[in-house]
Amino acid sequence: MSEQGAGQGTKEQSPAELELELETEHPALPPPLARGGSASEVLAILPSYTGKTVLELRAGVGLFTGELAKEASHVIALEFIDNMIKKNEEINGHIHKNITFMCADVTSLELKIEDNSIDLVFSNWLLMQLNDQEVEKLIGRIVKWLKPGGHIFIRESCSHQSGDSKRKVNPTNYREPRFCTKVFKECHSYDQRGIPLNFLW
Repeated sequence: MSEQGAGQGTKEQSPAELELELETEHPALPPPLARGGSASEVLAILPSYTGKTVLELRAGVGLFTGELAKEASHVIALEFIDNMIKKNEEINGHIHKNITFMCADVTSLELKIEDNSIDLVFSNWLLMQLNDQEVEKLIGRIVKWLKPGGHIFIRESCSHQSGDSKRKVNPTNYREPRFCTKVFKECHSYDQRGIPLNFLW
């Protein structure tokens, strides 16, 4: 995708610019970054994923996908909006051959990811789009997908709407940190094999 400026020729857009443009077609989605910080700053928080298998939830148009693929042995980029994952593949597919692009609903039981196959689950601005029951079920599935010693990185919005402008539609589920703590502590501190899991929230 490109944009035509008056007298400036054609300018290729970055993944971040594409993400914002595409999200104007889907206003229920939050921006990929919190209007501050950068993809590199977010990824710097992660444990080492060099040579690992990474599952990226809500991959969008690839703001993080390509960067993850530089170090990981395999990235599964999952996005539920078809034109976003197609744009992601267009941007990153020819550069990184270690990415599998999937258009799927992460809450669907039809989504098949092999148990004990993922080293790192990277989730960006996803849980806020799900209700509490969907979050609980998804975390339960993620635990099964992880290899022993695997990590879960979940990046979400704050617990309240930012700004003071009124919105006609705002489907975001803002949650207090105690909800997330409860979900993880009650059933996911250890997986079914008795192996402790590592969460970064």
